[in-house]
Amino acid sequence: MAFSAASGKFQLISPGRPKLWLYSTTDANAVFEAASYFDSLGSLLTEGDMILVAGTTGGTQETSLMVVRAVGVTTTIDLQVVT
Repeated sequence: MAFSAASGKFQLISPGRPKLWLYSTTDANAVFEAASYFDSLGSLLTEGDMILVAGTTGGTQETSLMVVRAVGVTTTIDLQVVT
């Protein structure tokens, strides 16, 4: 599954360098942590941007911080889990 605007909210929190984005979704962490999930956002993202993701797994809220490492045909994002 890939990012879909219908599956949650994606908004810019800080337009500086790097940009900080907030994404809230009902997708499980395993879904948005998968490779290529955010590929459709390549035109919005730049290398070094961070995405703070609030998702749910089995009804439990989980937060992840993702860092954009490369943007292109495949957007590469590293995951840092925040507990």
